[in-house]
Amino acid sequence: MSIFKKLLSLFKIKAREVDEAIDDKFGAEIFEQQIIDSKEAILKAKDAMRTHQAYINTEKSEIDGFNEEIEGLQSELDQQKKLFDAAESDEEKDKHKGLAMRVKKALDQVKLKSSAKLEAFEMAQESIEENNEMIASQESEIEIAELEISTIKAQQAAIQMNKKVNNIGSSLGGGVGGDKDVLERTKRKQKEQMEKIKLDRQAKKSTKKTLAQDLAASKTDDSDPWG
Repeated sequence: MSIFKKLLSLFKIKAREVDEAIDDKFGAEIFEQQIIDSKEAILKAKDAMRTHQAYINTEKSEIDGFNEEIEGLQSELDQQKKLFDAAESDEEKDKHKGLAMRVKKALDQVKLKSSAKLEAFEMAQESIEENNEMIASQESEIEIAELEISTIKAQQAAIQMNKKVNNIGSSLGGGVGGDKDVLERTKRKQKEQMEKIKLDRQAKKSTKKTLAQDLAASKTDDSDPWG
């Protein structure tokens, strides 16, 4: 029965281990490959068990043959007992007793063979039933694992989509806020420049006015600037 234990030992799928196995970017893909490997191992185990079942079915046929032979010998033994009891002479009694002894010896031998075959058959049949239960359990765990992987892959897809959306938002930055700051600084600088121009003009006008006033005053002054 070691073949079943070797095949079943290949099963790596345990539903409780799904979260631990999917730790990295390719975790789900790796775990899916483990599921494929385990399914292949199950197919091999089932094939081996069918072969073994066919073998023990042949053994069962042989056991059935022993049982029929035992029934026939037991019936013959009972018949010799009746004939022995009904015999009137010692010679007839010895005859049926001798025949009964030979039948009893043959019966014991067949029973011994049948008992050994039956014990081996029962152990093999029990082992097959245990392995069938193990395979059924593994198949159930694989189904659970596949469902959990589907959920995890869906969550991974959602996470990736969220990252893409966040990247788009990051590329937009703060909208036009930064440009508005530059615009405001430009406007303020231009305003300062315009204000300076106004002050320069006012200063020039003030200088011209003072000069004109001086000229007008000099026309009314009779003093000689060279005297």
